[in-house]
Amino acid sequence: MGVRGFVDIHFHLIWGVDDGPQVPAVSQRLTRQAFDAGTLAIIATPHCSARYAFDPGLIESRLSALEEASAEPTLFRGCEVEITHETLSAIQRSPRRYTLNGSRYLLVELPHRFPHDRLFLVLGRLRELGLEPILAHPERYPLLWDRPQLARAWVEQGGLLQLTADAFDGRYGRRAHKMANELLGAGLAHFVASDAHDPTRRPPGLQAAFRRVYEQAGQATAARLFTYHPLAVLHDEPL
Repeated sequence: MGVRGFVDIHFHLIWGVDDGPQVPAVSQRLTRQAFDAGTLAIIATPHCSARYAFDPGLIESRLSALEEASAEPTLFRGCEVEITHETLSAIQRSPRRYTLNGSRYLLVELPHRFPHDRLFLVLGRLRELGLEPILAHPERYPLLWDRPQLARAWVEQGGLLQLTADAFDGRYGRRAHKMANELLGAGLAHFVASDAHDPTRRPPGLQAAFRRVYEQAGQATAARLFTYHPLAVLHDEPL
């Protein structure tokens, strides 16, 4: 099943800013790999965390350089925000600075050992700012392995979930694989993205995961998670 038209909302594409590529040539290789595997649009999401500073101007300039090197796929700016006191304060000052393509949608991740009783305080605070928080790679958090009911509560209280493509083939381990399938089966997934970092260890292909989601949940669900919901993010529309 060869499919084109994926929109990848979680992709560490920009060189020299986080634990993704470190030189322009690798970023260029990642864009080619993604396009060859059916991805037509990418939101570049460098980390914004205590470890990695987020500089939108630098991201824009490096995206422009990548676009000059290749017209495909189409590239957009975003980031992946680690939830800390500092990042929450920064988001409160300028919410759309951190969102995906300047939309209402904010890609967030939890720091190690995040206290479960703060999860919904954070969700409520972000939604009060008019944001739609997307929790990145929920299948990989031990917090949610131990308390899977929190994932359902996150969605019931207005949060969204983004699964990682490679979790479906077991690349992140048995428990992540199991949880990704359970979240999909329960209808709690809203996006599947690559979380690509490099060409080999964490590559950008979405085809294999699309096939697995198609087989497990059907064509309509696969189309929503890989294309239509991500397009709604790009256009700042409701899912």
